[in-house]
Amino acid sequence: MKKSEQNKLRLSRASPFQEGFAIVEENDQQFHVNTKGEPAYPERYNDAYNFHEGFAPVKKNGQWFHINTKGEPAYSQRYDFVGVFHEGFAIVLENNKYFHINTKGELVYTERYDGVGNFHEGLAIVYDKNGKGFHINTKGKPAYTKRYDWVDDFHNGLAVAHKNGKGFHINTKGEPAYTERYEWVGNFHEGFAVAHKNGRWFHINTKGKPAYPQSYGRVDDFHNGLARIYKKGKQFRINTKGEIV
Repeated sequence: MKKSEQNKLRLSRASPFQEGFAIVEENDQQFHVNTKGEPAYPERYNDAYNFHEGFAPVKKNGQWFHINTKGEPAYSQRYDFVGVFHEGFAIVLENNKYFHINTKGELVYTERYDGVGNFHEGLAIVYDKNGKGFHINTKGKPAYTKRYDWVDDFHNGLAVAHKNGKGFHINTKGEPAYTERYEWVGNFHEGFAVAHKNGRWFHINTKGKPAYPQSYGRVDDFHNGLARIYKKGKQFRINTKGEIV
């Protein structure tokens, strides 16, 4: 094996550092190392994820659970799968159903879903047996009565939703934030969201109105007051008025 291939192999078995730890693999077993490259604990696992909020998902003997930064199990329960913690809660899978647990491994609620997402701004995406999406609060209660074909995470109090092939945003009560409907919308960044309608791309404000009269072949999110756009095969940057700068 060439030296370059050895380096590539070594790198393929190490993850980037997150919260001061990285995942490495040795003899088909995974564990975490600190920034000095020292093993963080003596235990070895069949699979491991990065630390998030002080805990990391690991798999051993076909079962998943979380460990703390000392490599100690955070709780006694074992599951078919566990995700990383977000806002103090983690997704778990048991008997082909999804729900959330807290950092003690305790069930947050009794309901079970066909799909769930991480908590963002105190609300999490769930999907019922009919494939309809909505959000629940940290007690597992539906945040609203409406159901949608698809929903995204909340960002600054608004979430993307789709119904009958149209995209728009909803507030935390599940109500549409505006009356306009688009073929596609993205999350809001700096007060503007990417929208697509009639084959053209542009930005909308939080009231669902186009931020400017122009439209382009493609637009990206705003960052520091500027967004990249594509026009006739060329790239430009626009300000929030849609003017090329």
